[in-house]
Amino acid sequence: MQMVSLEGGRARAAVRRKVLLRGRMRGAQGASFTEICVRDVSPRGMLLQTNAPPPRGMVIEVYVAHQLIIARVIWAGDRRFGVMTRDRVDIASLLGEPGTSLVSVPDRGRAAPPRRAPTAEESRETGRWFQFAAMGVACAGAGAGFALGLHGMLRDVVAKVVAGFAGG
Repeated sequence: MQMVSLEGGRARAAVRRKVLLRGRMRGAQGASFTEICVRDVSPRGMLLQTNAPPPRGMVIEVYVAHQLIIARVIWAGDRRFGVMTRDRVDIASLLGEPGTSLVSVPDRGRAAPPRRAPTAEESRETGRWFQFAAMGVACAGAGAGFALGLHGMLRDVVAKVVAGFAGG
């Protein structure tokens, strides 16, 4: 691993690759998406740019090159901010080709936002439907068991009555 010296005596653990990638981010589930530009990337962090950077410490979702990257804001300036990613970033996959150090993204129009996570109310509604279905299955099973028991009992009674008529 190559170390790069920074101001103040600190050292960065990995070399960052300069890139230029369009993406989107949001700060919380259900929040609206904000357009971003990825300026550089390393296996554990990125330099991002947007009109209104999120505050330091916020966990964000970054959607870039058809990938979801979860990250925490480490520092924020006027338009740029740095994030530390939760998982390692596969830079080659992010760039589309191994060995590419600068990528320009063609304008393909606005991409559709990724599928959103269900809201709490939608999750509760889904839970209610599963609970209803489970209760329906349980009631049907109990009804079937009752019917089988009743059938067995009536079969024995009818068999005794038929035997009584036949023998007597």
